[in-house]
Amino acid sequence: MANNKNKREVIPKLPYGQGTINIMPDGETYIYKKNVAGKRHSVYGTSVKEVMSLMVAYERDIKRKAGQKENITLAEAMYSWLEKYKKPKLKKTSYDTLRKTISSRIDNHDIGLTRVYAIDADMIQEHLNSLNETDCLSYSTIKKCYDALNDFYRNYFIQGKIETNPMLVVQMINKENIIKETKKIEFFESEDIKLFTSQACRIFPWSGKPQY
Repeated sequence: MANNKNKREVIPKLPYGQGTINIMPDGETYIYKKNVAGKRHSVYGTSVKEVMSLMVAYERDIKRKAGQKENITLAEAMYSWLEKYKKPKLKKTSYDTLRKTISSRIDNHDIGLTRVYAIDADMIQEHLNSLNETDCLSYSTIKKCYDALNDFYRNYFIQGKIETNPMLVVQMINKENIIKETKKIEFFESEDIKLFTSQACRIFPWSGKPQY
């Protein structure tokens, strides 16, 4: 507790690793010291609440600037996310499907070769639109790409690696706007069924064994 006439605010004891807050000799200024990205940093304010808020903003800015210096592409970041966060909880078939989606729908396109911190919502939306309008992929295939990007960016945002999640405004394409037609199921007519079954049941007369 700061024991002076001007300040009677309680100084909290922060958890291990979260730094320390103290009051300066002037009895009016608070200082918050914390290790961020391997270095000791300090912020100053007129109250405990203010220095805690300033440190949150300062720490976020440091992480953002550090991230911008990384030359990691979206595809590389998604592969890393796949191995660290998805692989431990996915079945092998689901893991293989997700990896194939990243490989064929992200890595083989311009957006996959772009630095992850340079990508915005417009670029992602244009990519999804291109999968429909240029590549003419099915709804389910595009949806897998959309879901993968959505899951990846949610994780990236929670980690504090980006300030905003671009997927919040990206729209999945409506089924009625998909260019590629959905496969139609065609049924045999009754006469076709009879012909098919008769052929399927044919027996070689000389051997007595099925032809098919």
